[in-house]
Amino acid sequence: MTVGIAAGHPAALFPAAFLVGATSAFIGPALQSHLIESAPGTQLMGAAVNQSAANVANSLGAALGGAAIAAGWGYLSPVWIGAVLATAGFLLAVRSLRPAPATTPAPDPVAA
Repeated sequence: MTVGIAAGHPAALFPAAFLVGATSAFIGPALQSHLIESAPGTQLMGAAVNQSAANVANSLGAALGGAAIAAGWGYLSPVWIGAVLATAGFLLAVRSLRPAPATTPAPDPVAA
């Protein structure tokens, strides 16, 4: 979204593009190490799922961005599609942080 806002101002476009790249460079390894730490005994699976998700996101972003340009929405349309996808991902991440509702255990029929 930063790039979309700064696209009309060449002096602002370089720092915006730098911030997008820097953010990507820092988030990837942090996410990878978090997945490895939170998956004891299945670190390789956590790393593989993370890489697979990144590949799916790259291909989905390229396909949707290309479709938007082909539809005649302009060369900045992939930026806004990316902003929508990033917002959806953020909302999913926030949703996954909510604690699960507490459940009461079923009564033990043997003890009754």
